[in-house]
Amino acid sequence: MLEPPATGTPFEFLLIGVIAGSISITAACLGLARWLYVKYNSTIGRRRVQAKKLRRLACGVRAEYIEELLGASAYLNKSSGVDGSKSEERIYVLPDAFVRIHCAGESVVEAFTVTTRSKRFAPKLEIPWGGSSADKLLVRLGRTKYAELDQPMAASGWAGVRHWGYNEAHYLGNPGFYQTYILGSNDGSPVGWPPAPDWTPLLSGNNEIDIAQPSPAWDIFRRAASPNTFCVVGPHVDWERFRSYVGVEMDMLRVLPDE
Repeated sequence: MLEPPATGTPFEFLLIGVIAGSISITAACLGLARWLYVKYNSTIGRRRVQAKKLRRLACGVRAEYIEELLGASAYLNKSSGVDGSKSEERIYVLPDAFVRIHCAGESVVEAFTVTTRSKRFAPKLEIPWGGSSADKLLVRLGRTKYAELDQPMAASGWAGVRHWGYNEAHYLGNPGFYQTYILGSNDGSPVGWPPAPDWTPLLSGNNEIDIAQPSPAWDIFRRAASPNTFCVVGPHVDWERFRSYVGVEMDMLRVLPDE
């Protein structure tokens, strides 16, 4: 049998129509807002989203946490020590930055580096210089000059036939959470480099900078150059292990199609 036709007053039918229309309009607005949010994050808001993710990097976290934050790594290198210990390196290629993490035992992040790829991407990365929020130093990759920073505890540079690089290390003790902060410039990115630096008067035989008696060339370099790489080495981890090349290597990156 056929159902009897619905009955109701004209006002009730009007009310139902208004409610149904409101629901449809709300759903359409939510869909549009979601589309605009995705578009913003992938275009003009892209760098802000990346910087927010980079500020969540930390030593001591699991490698899976980094994977969830940045996505799948582009490079994975596993190695074993003579004592049977295992380590792992992963490199993540973001639209405006490279991230390299060093893991102990294939699990725990003991150091990480961030290298900007673009002059327009200058994320503010924090060094807890004095232990309080007022004393925190915000380093802008590619913008902050080395000369704007305190004198490092160690500095070194190198220049070969094809490769060159420079870095400065800072250890702040408890105010820095017993971590070592390394600011560097490497040839994986052209950002922050002064035009044709003259390395000859800058480096000694072992590539170390004499902090106690630096040459005038060092001061000139520090006033002209900005770090393109920010590295954090976890507490009680030998920072010298990561000093030889802070950040990413040009030879590895040049095989990427967009590089």
